[in-house]
Amino acid sequence: MMAKVPAFAKAFDGGWRIAEMDVWDTDALDLVEPAHVTFRLLLQTRLTSSTFC
Repeated sequence: MMAKVPAFAKAFDGGWRIAEMDVWDTDALDLVEPAHVTFRLLLQTRLTSSTFC
């Protein structure tokens, strides 16, 4: 049985662009591909940036 997804979480479902961060400039964030975070309703999260290893 799958866990019920909270209503507020549905508003965040999908891909979100990381526009800025305190530590890295935009060129570093987008070194390989545009930095983004993806939220899925199955409660899985994927953070993508060339600066994270």
